[in-house]
Amino acid sequence: MRVAVIQMEVDGESRANNQRRAFEFIAKAAELDPVPEVVCLPGRCEGGALAEGDDAASAAASTTFAEVLASQAREMGVSVVVGFAEFDGQQQYDCAVWIDADGDMLVKHRRIIVGRDESRHFARGRSIQVALSLFGPVGVLVGDDVCNDAIVATVKQMGAPVVFVCGCWADPPKEQRLCKLARAQGVWLVIADSGGLDGGQGHSRIIDPQGTVACAADKGGQILTYDIDVEQEVS
Repeated sequence: MRVAVIQMEVDGESRANNQRRAFEFIAKAAELDPVPEVVCLPGRCEGGALAEGDDAASAAASTTFAEVLASQAREMGVSVVVGFAEFDGQQQYDCAVWIDADGDMLVKHRRIIVGRDESRHFARGRSIQVALSLFGPVGVLVGDDVCNDAIVATVKQMGAPVVFVCGCWADPPKEQRLCKLARAQGVWLVIADSGGLDGGQGHSRIIDPQGTVACAADKGGQILTYDIDVEQEVS
């Protein structure tokens, strides 16, 4: 599975610029040789910081953004993992989805670990899902869910050797902790983080089941590419 991790700057003042930037990055990834089969973007990459009192409107626009991304995935023939704010009834969720190369949404994960300061914006997700993709089972998580051993262990037990993570951390988890968790659970962690401005300091990583950082991004916008061997086991 050839993956491309997109680390892009997110501007909380301009939703239009963020969405344009996301589309441009996906187009650049699709032009790489060899072409990646999966493109992973950060969490809430379409909108940046949430404005107080504007949650519903922001989340509704984010859902439309995901639908447009599905069309782009289908046009370019790549699978896309992306995080966005979703409004469902009276509740808003920080979620991530796997969109396959046909533009179909195979799995949606709503973030389970929500901090006290974020609880005024986001409700907690209640379930863990795994998508059966062309590459076999894959897991999708958001933000701090990847730091929870039980959540990652559940994803692995459900058959997924690769976990895609849409991150947007002002204070990212320590790399050592993530490496230890990847090794303990025997999974690949594919982490896309924002690269500056509003939230995210550029800590995108791909960590193998041995707990080794296979590739990493510095601050700023860039694309990481890597060929993941889904059969790789912990020695």
